[in-house]
Parts: sequence; structure tokens; C-alpha cells
Amino acid sequence: MFAFISLSGHEYYGMKFSGIQLTLDQRSGLDLTPDHALKVKERIDLQFKIRFDRDLYAHFGYVFRLILGNHNIDLIHGIVPGNPNNFELILDHETSNIVFHLSPEELTADWIHLRFEIDLKEQQIACEFRDQVLVDELSGFSGREGVRLMFGAHNFGRFSSTDVPGMILRDIEVKCDERISYLWPLDETEGTIAHSVPEGNDGIALNPTWLLIDHNKWDPILSKQVTGRVKTAFDPRNEDLYILSRDSIYILNIPNESLRIIPQGSTGHVETTSDLAFDTITGRLLLYSTDYNYLSVFDFDSGEWSAHDPGPGYSTTYLHHNRFITPDGALTIFGGYGQYKYRNMVLAWNPEKEQFDTIDFQGAYHPRYLAGSGFNPKDSLLYIIGGSCTQGGKGHVSPDADGVPQYFLGPEDIGALEPVDGLALRDIPDRLQA
Repeated sequence: MFAFISLSGHEYYGMKFSGIQLTLDQRSGLDLTPDHALKVKERIDLQFKIRFDRDLYAHFGYVFRLILGNHNIDLIHGIVPGNPNNFELILDHETSNIVFHLSPEELTADWIHLRFEIDLKEQQIACEFRDQVLVDELSGFSGREGVRLMFGAHNFGRFSSTDVPGMILRDIEVKCDERISYLWPLDETEGTIAHSVPEGNDGIALNPTWLLIDHNKWDPILSKQVTGRVKTAFDPRNEDLYILSRDSIYILNIPNESLRIIPQGSTGHVETTSDLAFDTITGRLLLYSTDYNYLSVFDFDSGEWSAHDPGPGYSTTYLHHNRFITPDGALTIFGGYGQYKYRNMVLAWNPEKEQFDTIDFQGAYHPRYLAGSGFNPKDSLLYIIGGSCTQGGKGHVSPDADGVPQYFLGPEDIGALEPVDGLALRDIPDRLQA
């Protein structure tokens, strides 16, 4: 039995900066103008997304330093006793009127979009974030020598610092005079080059930690030998992975990589026809079978499952189905494969009858198994994506290689199963975060 971890939170890509927790030579920086300054005459538009590491949000340092000739514009972050603001924009050597406070909860919970508009003709600078706009005046700033831009640790002429806040950046965009525009997504997985879009103005990263690498490699966190087959379920609230073997239940906490073992009072519950699920609404661990019509609950104190008849256990009709526990607590099953046939039935557990009932639905739902599915609480929809299927459901017919229909389902109304037109796998993150 092996367990691997790939993802680490809700961020998909970006660059994580190392600061005061490491020695000076190990701290992070990002120079987006390493070879030459960007040409500018009158206007500079800088925007980016920023988050902070939960353990390092209090650290002082430079978010960015923008240099125009001998003048500098610095965004500083730090928690200073007696100062209500943890962000200050410095113009040359003076603190500007652009100062603000963002709580640790705001800084660590989600990406924050910051935008800075510099008008060299009118000698004015504005900062936009959330629904606020802060403005101040400039004096003597010029674009004659172009603009240079650095984040975190940096060293350019008389401008240098190794003070780095515990920040994470992505999607840095610079537009000069409405005609020259560059984007640095920071979606790298290796190396020290921050590629620009369009090509031609790559940045140089110092000691970067690329977040996307967590989505491109697997790190083993558990290796253990057990007897027979296993079933798994996941509790997303506590990030606990439940692994059911013939004689024990293993509970692996992903963040802490800690393992707890609960012996079962009786053995023989892991069958081909059974599946494991964790009910986040009630906190119960469920063992169920659509073939033999049972749903059993595990008692963590006694180590026993509630009474059920496991059946012969050698054949199943709903292998690799999708499941979902609706907000009102109903375990609902979609699709599956068995007896040489793909399924498109929708089943829901009826606690009063103690059986799975067949649920009627509207719309075309092609028989399938091995599909991906996930519930999005923002729009209250369950998404069913991909899988192997045939329109007629016959197992001896080659599965559809192209055009596998995708679906979304409103859990409040199972009778409204409708196809999503043109939804592709690459579109899912944008749709779910909308």
C-alpha cells in the first residue's frame, strides 16, 4: 500500500519567496528587467496577484522596487508596533499617502489583486485594490532612462536589499504607454527563468520555489504492506485519508503525514462489490454496496461496522462509479461498469427503506465509468467530467474516444441533469472560480 501527495492547497501556480527564515544567500528575488530597462514615456500600469505564507505573513520586506533613473517607488510590507498599516508605498525616501492594512486572514486566504498606475506626465500615482483607490503626487519622476522592476531581494546600482516578506506572487503584468505590455505568469516548474508573454523579456528568479511543481510530481508519504485489497475515502475538512484493509482502518493526515491505526473488530469487509465514503455532513465513515443494497457505518470506539450482509462479493455491476453526498445527506451514485455493460443509472440511498432507490432524471447521460466528478459549493453544481463510455452502454463496443459528453448536476434537483456545451477539462478551474 502506497500513498502519494501531489497538491498543496488551492494555489495552482506562482513563485513563493524565501526571506528572513533563511540565510542571506538563500533568500528569493525576481528581476523582471535583468538585461535592459523597459521603455516608457508617460504611463506605467503595474498589476499582480499576491498571497502570503501562513507562517511567514508578519515578515518585513520589499514586495517590489520600481526604478526610474535615480528615483525609486517601493512597496514595503511589514508589521511594526504602533503602525496600523502593514503596506506602505515609499517614494524615494519618504512614505507616501498610499498606505493600507490587510489582515492576516485576508493575506493568507486568497489571492489579492494589486494595481499601480503611474502617470509621469501628470506626476501622479494611484493604487487600486479591492474597492479602494489611493492616490498621491510624484515629483521629478521621468521615464527617460526607462523603468526597471524587481521583487523581493534585489541588487541594482545603489538600490539593494535582502529584506523579503513571506509572499507568493503570480500574473505580474506591466504595460507602458498603452503599447508595450508584458505578462509574467510565474507558472514555471523548474529553473530560474521567469518567461514573459509575449517572448523576449524573460525575468531572472533568485532561489525561487515554483508552486506548479507540486502539481507535476508525486512525493511518497506512506509505504505499508497490508493483506488483501483496500478501499479508500477522504475527509477534505481535516485532510484525512481513510484506508480500509481486511483487519484495520488506517487514517493518514496529509498535512502532518501522521498515521493512526484502528483495528477492526471483525474482518472481511473489503469486497469488490463494496465501496468506502466519508460523510462530511455527519462525520461518518460509510461502507456501502449498490449490488447488495446496504450502507454500514463504522463505530470508531468499538471498531465495528453496523450490521449488514456483504453478499458473495465476487461480482459487481457498478465498478468505478461516481458518488456524491448531497447537502441533505443522501448518498447518490452515478454510472459504473459491470457485467460487460456501462451504466448510466442514478441511485440514492433511502434510509427509511434501507436500500438504494433508482432516481429518474431528464436529459441525455451517456453510460460511463472512471469519470471525474466534484461538487462546487459556489454554484451548487456537481460536475461529471470525462470517463470511458459508449452511447449504447455495451462493453464489447469500443469506448468513445472523442466527444465524451460532460455534465453538471444541480444537487437540489436531481431531475435536472443537462449537458454542458463545450466544457473542456482545461476550462474547469476558470469556471469553478468564477
